[in-house]
Amino acid sequence: MNKKIDQDFLIRLKGEYQAKYGMVMDDWTAVILHEVSEQFGNYQQMTKESASQILKASEHIKGQVYPVHFTSEKQAMQYGFGKSLPYAIAICIIGVLMYFFMSSLSWYHEQQAFMDKYPNSVDFKGLIEHSKVEVIHGRKCLILSPNFKENSPVKIGKEYIYDGSKKRVIVPLGK
Repeated sequence: MNKKIDQDFLIRLKGEYQAKYGMVMDDWTAVILHEVSEQFGNYQQMTKESASQILKASEHIKGQVYPVHFTSEKQAMQYGFGKSLPYAIAICIIGVLMYFFMSSLSWYHEQQAFMDKYPNSVDFKGLIEHSKVEVIHGRKCLILSPNFKENSPVKIGKEYIYDGSKKRVIVPLGK
């Protein structure tokens, strides 16, 4: 209640409703009716404010959304490809990079397993320090001297060329 209800206000309120409806009401009914109408006025004002805020927000959203219309399905399809093609290319490139990363990681694990399997069989550091690099037929090759035993289970590299005349192993260093 915003204002204090006095006896004059109640008499005017009861007179208004008696003139309008032709019925006499008691004091408590008049007070309750006044309270309900006052609260209804507050709710009506809040509803108007909410509706105006919703209207402003919808106008703001309408200003930010631009509908796209196409003349044919082909044009719509081309627009869709144009919008999604950069993402598709990026995903493919990331996929290829992940493939190469994972394959080199598996190759590394194979080499590490080989080193763990034969920890003392071959001194790879000494083997590389005493070897030479030569260019043969336009390719760089690592030249190794065979100082491993014939019955040893260790095989140096998967791809190599054995030069029997000079008793050496040629390991290509590139593709």
